[in-house]
Amino acid sequence: LIVGLLLYLLHEVLDVDVTYKNSGKLARFVGILIVLTLIQVVTGTQVRQYIDHQVDAFGYPLLSSWLEDGPVIFYIHRSYSILLIVLHVILYRKAVLGLGHYNFVYFTILGLLLVTVASGVLMNYVDFPFGSQAVHLVLASAILGFQFYAWMRCRVAIVKE
Repeated sequence: LIVGLLLYLLHEVLDVDVTYKNSGKLARFVGILIVLTLIQVVTGTQVRQYIDHQVDAFGYPLLSSWLEDGPVIFYIHRSYSILLIVLHVILYRKAVLGLGHYNFVYFTILGLLLVTVASGVLMNYVDFPFGSQAVHLVLASAILGFQFYAWMRCRVAIVKE
């Protein structure tokens, strides 16, 4: 919420000429992606809660045991990321290639999502390397921020002449 509020204020204060094609469908699609990403964040917090319990049970020396026979929510969180990647590739194609929107925002969202998934894979298969959890969490927040910014931009875009 804090990141969203700051981005909203920045969006309102900056006088940016938005001259790419307007698409209400694209704004709705980005809004749906925000909701789906929030669902992913919620499942991730539940996985994190499970990991905390595993740390209490096994301790830090047994990192490889933390996700052995993990809960169903872990597998949902892991597999759901594939859906998010596919939907964000569709977003990139629609926004940048289809409507000519500013590609930095959409490219950044897709890049951050791929790095976030890679950090999740590292945590699972390389036994939680130092800093991987922090990177995973910070990038997830950044993705939500960029999605919110893209949503605001889509809503105020004007039709290109």
